[in-house]
Amino acid sequence: MTWTDITLTVQTPMFLGGVDLPGDVTTPSGGRPRPPTKVVFPVPSLRGALRYWLRALVGAHLPPSREGLLTLADVERRVFGTASREEGGTPTPGDRSPARRSPSTVIIRSRELVPFVRPYGPASQLDDAQEEETPGGRGTRRTGRGQGGRGGNYKDKDREAGGTVTYLLGQGLFQDKKLVVGHVPAGCKIRLAVRLDGHADDQSAVGDLLIASLWALATFGGLGQRARRGFGTVAVKVDDVVDLPARRFSTIFLSKPVEEDAAAKLRLVLGGVRLVLADLGVEHLPVGAPRLLDGSGGPLPPDYPCFRPGRYLLADDVPERPARDVDAALRYVAGQLRGFRANGEPSAADQPRSQDYVEVIGPWLDGTLPSPEQALDNSALGLPTGYARPVSGGKPDTAMVSPRLDGAEIRRASPLWLRPYPSGDGWHLRSLAFLDRFLPDGATLVLTGERAGQSIDPHVMPAPTQADVDSRLREWF
Repeated sequence: MTWTDITLTVQTPMFLGGVDLPGDVTTPSGGRPRPPTKVVFPVPSLRGALRYWLRALVGAHLPPSREGLLTLADVERRVFGTASREEGGTPTPGDRSPARRSPSTVIIRSRELVPFVRPYGPASQLDDAQEEETPGGRGTRRTGRGQGGRGGNYKDKDREAGGTVTYLLGQGLFQDKKLVVGHVPAGCKIRLAVRLDGHADDQSAVGDLLIASLWALATFGGLGQRARRGFGTVAVKVDDVVDLPARRFSTIFLSKPVEEDAAAKLRLVLGGVRLVLADLGVEHLPVGAPRLLDGSGGPLPPDYPCFRPGRYLLADDVPERPARDVDAALRYVAGQLRGFRANGEPSAADQPRSQDYVEVIGPWLDGTLPSPEQALDNSALGLPTGYARPVSGGKPDTAMVSPRLDGAEIRRASPLWLRPYPSGDGWHLRSLAFLDRFLPDGATLVLTGERAGQSIDPHVMPAPTQADVDSRLREWF
């Protein structure tokens, strides 16, 4: 089958770890911005994101049972294949069958190198580093604040809407006033070639599910690190007249503006995915099937993020004064999130510390154990969570809230996706929360930390209930 050219336009800086970089990147640049280099775009990061959104769309139509999970795995295998026994599943003892390997029906290749800003440079380099396609060719020109401000000025002194972009970056990307992970700048183009295996069955269904997954990625998510906090967002455009084989969707659908009514389009996409499952002969929940209820009479939470009715929240926020560039848009997101953590509702942050810190973390660092009734509300936004308290002339006091199960530390990514996007009057903010099962039964929270350079005895706290998590997320909306 012939290749279809697809272009991803990076709308907010895309932080990618683990890419191969030429030259020395292990030392700071002496205060000077590093010039962008060119790298191979890591296609596996895109493939992983597409798997996530495929599961979210298909899972909306499957029963919350072991059979439903097996069906989901089978649909995912038909589209993206399985690369190893581990991915395909571990055989039971005595099972001598070969590993369940299958190649991906969807084949994705990078057409060209992409601009990449090296790590370990000063944060202000983001002002100068992005490149754009020049009219009439594939050359690049430098752009910066004076030419539209599309780079990303990540300076702490800039506190528009009560937030700084460094607040969104977190310690994993921003340390000692330096960006420690490289990124593809906003405005860059990622040119890809896509085709479907010509020997695969159900090509049109695979094409449909690929298009639906690309649409969900562009509408709600992003690529790379901190994608749930607004980084790595992309717009999708199909460049070639050669279309992917599809029956229920068209790639023209991908080029529709992302600012169009997301809730209405999601209903259309979910309806199309239901038809695709029928095309594949997959048993799924019928239209209008009664909702499965939990013990309190609410919709039963799924075991993974998906668009099951009643188990996700979606809203678009149009600021009174929409941001005019990506810098201000990300600062707005930071201000909203920081204010929510501190005050319980999206707003400009007028408190430097969250209620969790004031009532639990700070007193614990001072030697006061939390009472059993005290809770950490912001645990609902992802775990583990770290805290630091500056100490004059010394090492900061630190605390970490981690979930554990049977003595082993586990992780829980944030259920809340924040997606800033450009619209006609400026940048808006789209929020999506999946109300899937947050923590497994039996999980606890453990407080660990250091005070005055000495370890503090760990303290065990009850984990938030599913009702607590759902309630906290609903407060955002």
